[in-house]
Amino acid sequence: MLFKKVKKIVVRGYSAYVIKEDGSLWVTGKNEYGQLGAGEKEKIKKWKKVLDKVIEVKINRGSAYVIKEDGSLWATGRNEYGELGIGDTKNRNKWEKVLEGVREVKAEGASVYVTKEDGSLWVAGKNEYGQLGAGEEKEIKKWKKVLDKVREVKIDRSSAYVIKENGSLWVTGKNKYGQLGVGNTDNRNKWEKVLDGVKEVKANGRNAYVIKEDGSLWMAGDNLETRYTYKWAPVYE
Repeated sequence: MLFKKVKKIVVRGYSAYVIKEDGSLWVTGKNEYGQLGAGEKEKIKKWKKVLDKVIEVKINRGSAYVIKEDGSLWATGRNEYGELGIGDTKNRNKWEKVLEGVREVKAEGASVYVTKEDGSLWVAGKNEYGQLGAGEEKEIKKWKKVLDKVREVKIDRSSAYVIKENGSLWVTGKNKYGQLGVGNTDNRNKWEKVLDGVKEVKANGRNAYVIKEDGSLWMAGDNLETRYTYKWAPVYE
């Protein structure tokens, strides 16, 4: 039978997730960590419905996250560093509700960042460089609030950038190349304000770029010619 009324498909590492127009979530494929949330760890060879009322799905290295219509966040799969935020490091093979009032979820390398509808930022998972910004470098197994008034989150490997509602830029995590723009190459484990008037931020693991509200371009990190720029600096033509 033809698979119809598909709204969105997300695929990673031989695991596939489909949201249909009616909000139902269907899964198939690789499932060794239970990332399909079907109550088992065997691969699923035929599409199987596992949830209803789904509006978004995010998958990351064996873990999966779903936002439902009511703003609740559900998680399943790999949980080696506590990235499901349920208080332990045991994998799950069935979808489990973990948070309420969620607007967006982002994940990178077992570090997970959730922005709630009220603008608060909650984190869980891997944190060896302080990339969760919780004031420590150990894994966080239960969701922890770290910031308020968040507009946008950008994560890149083990560095993280947040633009707040007032346009200020906050950073934390790995800083080997000075990509956080804090004036040196020391890692940070707590969010630190570095710029104002920021419209957009992009990062690639070695450097980062910011477009300010006035249209100017700024950068920090490895710029090849002069090696490392430890402090945010304007870019000229």
